[in-house]
Amino acid sequence: MDDSDFQQSIRDMSPATRLEKNAAVVDSDGNGNLLYGEWRAIISTSLLGSGEGNAFDGNVTFNNNVIIDSDLIVNGNAEFNGSVHIDSDLVVDGNATIEQDLIVNGNATVEQDLTVNGQITIDSDLTVGNDLTVGNDLTVNGDATFNGPTNFNSTVGTYQQITNSGSATLTDAITYIHHQGAGTVTIPAHTINGALINITTSGTMSISWSSNSQGISLGNATQLASGIYNTNTSRWYFSETVTS
Repeated sequence: MDDSDFQQSIRDMSPATRLEKNAAVVDSDGNGNLLYGEWRAIISTSLLGSGEGNAFDGNVTFNNNVIIDSDLIVNGNAEFNGSVHIDSDLVVDGNATIEQDLIVNGNATVEQDLTVNGQITIDSDLTVGNDLTVGNDLTVNGDATFNGPTNFNSTVGTYQQITNSGSATLTDAITYIHHQGAGTVTIPAHTINGALINITTSGTMSISWSSNSQGISLGNATQLASGIYNTNTSRWYFSETVTS
């Protein structure tokens, strides 16, 4: 078939044949020399629209990969039903809402405040390079080590006041008791090894120890008593006493 016959065959191609062959008919040089090929082979944007861009009035479906060599600008919402893999940085200028877990396999750097409304579980060490402020109770289930001076702006342990005679209530590792008037302060056995008790008085008092826990007996001239409890021996041992 010579070129003129080929050109004529393209002109004579019915719409049904063009649809069947997925054919695009093009005037290749503006002089009536026609070519045809499948749509998927077209690489010139001028066949579909102007060089300024193409507009699609309906849905567009791609059954294979789409490669964009320049920017992708989406003026509306974008929905991805599968995974999204990003090989470079992700910059979000607004809020990011994550409905499920966030897993970070590398380091996470937060330049400003971090607010957490729920619990935080840390399975490894926590290092705080600056001050740590705890607005409520701090519970430590294991040992606590302080490598520098420790300052407390309030009472550590519990404080009790006894007028004349009464029994101390010992529930914490450190107990402060202030006695006033004249009478006897009864000290029960403790349940915490190494517990510390400090007793002061502005009157006159004597100290009565519970059964099998007497470390030392002080008379009613006692002004100050300080002792440490040992659960192995069930006894109070005084590190300092002051009497008048």
